[in-house]
Amino acid sequence: MLTQLESKYDPEAILIEPRRLIQFGKSSLVVSIPKDWSTKHKLKKGDLVYLEDKNPSLQINPVPKEDFGSEIKEITIESDSKDVRMLQDAITAAYINNYNVITVKGDNLKDHAQDVRHIIHNLMALEIMEQGANKIVAKDFLNMKQTSIPSLLRKMDLITREMMLDLKKIKTEQDWINIHQRDEDVNRLSYLIYRAVRHAIQSGITSKEAKLSQLEIMDSMIIAMHIEHIGDGLKRIARLFADSSVPDQDRKSIFLLFEKVSKYYLDVMKSFFTSNIKDALKLAMQKKDLIRECNNHFKEKNNSLWIVSACYHIDHMVIAVNQIAKIVILEKKEDDNLR
Repeated sequence: MLTQLESKYDPEAILIEPRRLIQFGKSSLVVSIPKDWSTKHKLKKGDLVYLEDKNPSLQINPVPKEDFGSEIKEITIESDSKDVRMLQDAITAAYINNYNVITVKGDNLKDHAQDVRHIIHNLMALEIMEQGANKIVAKDFLNMKQTSIPSLLRKMDLITREMMLDLKKIKTEQDWINIHQRDEDVNRLSYLIYRAVRHAIQSGITSKEAKLSQLEIMDSMIIAMHIEHIGDGLKRIARLFADSSVPDQDRKSIFLLFEKVSKYYLDVMKSFFTSNIKDALKLAMQKKDLIRECNNHFKEKNNSLWIVSACYHIDHMVIAVNQIAKIVILEKKEDDNLR
């Protein structure tokens, strides 16, 4: 029989009974919910609840059904005959296509379980709800109706700027690891933007609801893709800069080129966020000069694998930044800068 006690945190609340915390994995604790409460709120296995910090207490609330809609999309991915890369592509595709429950199962799953867990943990708001020898079930904990695409793009941009600043100070292997981890954050945000864009299109969200025109929604996905590519380039350039055996003269020459490309990125993103098409037009013209300078470094030092690799990644970054400038130019807005 349940024992009811008065809460010392909230006089109007009732503590149904003490509950023991149970260890779940290495970093989580689990507590069971009373059956009467879950029945009252019509909750079942896999349903979502909100956890609200009411310091020092923690409040649990059922998620209103209208927040997530009545349709739950589920998909099962067979792990047999798939390697880790194929599983990553399949799970990521399911996530971007807005499947709420993703089940990975197969006889060989025990060999890939750790990799599958890592893939799932790298997708925002996707959590493992069940794991057995031959099955892993992940559930989506995100309300797409409350996801802001512009906010996600700004977060991607801020992390990319931080990566650029840190790359200029890189000295050790740990410095590179920190930048690599930030690149994973950029990737997570890009997947979420792809997902948000597909959700907006598939669910017929209006421009007023999304606060973006249909063209802006599409352009956001393209810009996210280019920022993701820039993040990949920064990660690889950082890996090169972490090599302490590189001659100081070579490092300095590439660093100066990288400074120019970083400024190019910052200026183009400013034109995007301010919708300044006039500036974007001017910035788009800088691509040729930066590519030419990059090629000159390549020709002068083509006997240095380090220089060749750095120039290759910087060249691709310039192209990605230039593509963002072109998106700004193509935006069909009423802008006096074009008059």
